Amino acid sequence: PIEIGRKLGVDAVVLGTLSQRGNNLAISSELVRVSNASQLWGEKYDRQAEDLLKVEREIASTIARTLRSQLSSDDKAKLDRAPTTDPETYRLYLKGRSFGIGSQRDMDKSVDLLRQAVAHTPDYALAHAGLAEAYTRQAFLRASSRTEVLDQARASANRALALDSNLAEAHTALGLVRFYFEWDWEGADAAFRKALAINPGSSAVHESYGNYLTAMRRFDEGLVRSREAARLNPLSVAPLHDLGINAWGRGDLNETVAIFRRDIDVDPNWTWGYVKLSRALATQKKCPEAFVQAEAAERLIAGGAAALARSWLGVTYARAATRVVHDKSLVNCTHRKNSDTLTRSLLQASTPRWGNAMRRYACLRRLTRIGRRAWSICRLTRRSNPNLRSNLDTKRFSSA
Repeated sequence: PIEIGRKLGVDAVVLGTLSQRGNNLAISSELVRVSNASQLWGEKYDRQAEDLLKVEREIASTIARTLRSQLSSDDKAKLDRAPTTDPETYRLYLKGRSFGIGSQRDMDKSVDLLRQAVAHTPDYALAHAGLAEAYTRQAFLRASSRTEVLDQARASANRALALDSNLAEAHTALGLVRFYFEWDWEGADAAFRKALAINPGSSAVHESYGNYLTAMRRFDEGLVRSREAARLNPLSVAPLHDLGINAWGRGDLNETVAIFRRDIDVDPNWTWGYVKLSRALATQKKCPEAFVQAEAAERLIAGGAAALARSWLGVTYARAATRVVHDKSLVNCTHRKNSDTLTRSLLQASTPRWGNAMRRYACLRRLTRIGRRAWSICRLTRRSNPNLRSNLDTKRFSSA
């Protein structure tokens, strides 16, 4: 714990244990100074399961007093305001949020748990906001039916706002709907800024806003928000991911690769870390290592990939294909022709009849709806964009 505290750059860390036997909870918590491992405060609680949220607020207040931190009236109000009185609903909400971004199975589980939380306590605004965000991210990453998911996400976000118009997470969810689905950039920006004004200490708000700003190519602003999100929640992969994408957008591939490596250090089981790292390495023409990272992603995916993850891997294979043909240092893949998916892709990339197809991102055929949707968008915009039209005509992309 002391080493963790030093890595996080904090003066003290909170340690705790919780065990449950039937309806009885045994909770211990202590506040430890990082510099010398001395205990600043410690307490044990024996409570009923329904008192869990009260204990959480009590511990937070006690720690604030121990650190001689003067809580503002707003801070006190936030501590006193219980998000829900039902601990089971709160457990479902927290667990659902923890599966928010990951494999296809993880995202399905996130939606299912948040639906359970809403069913358990229909007036729980935070669960509705979480469900709206889960629908939005799932649709973006999986190429789910846009109309169906848009209606579900918007309804959940509006329900959260109706229940609590001062809930930062609800405004964030609305911003994500406007950003990912409606392409209402000004409306999304306004929603994120509203969320930030309500809760400037929320890592999730900073992360979502930073992701949006980077996508809008407002790299300096996005960098500020993503850095703050990482500072507030240094053990989360999402802010680091956004910092990596921001560095990529600014053309700093060395920084991009370093950040995605840190992402994998934070969570070695996070598929997207390997997916993004492999593509960044392929862009740097470091093809052997790119394939190593792609293979790690394939093992984690194991049939449960989001469609967008497949697209990133497809581009990785395509970018590296011509170098694979000429790089004598790579192992001869023919000895593994009947093995994994990655090997088959490498073999296809190494044969003349697949060379051009790979360069034209033939692996993107695996994307089904995402590939077709992207092609439709390109066809619709090519008439008004001479550069895009020239690029598409040169590459002769297939609409199949």
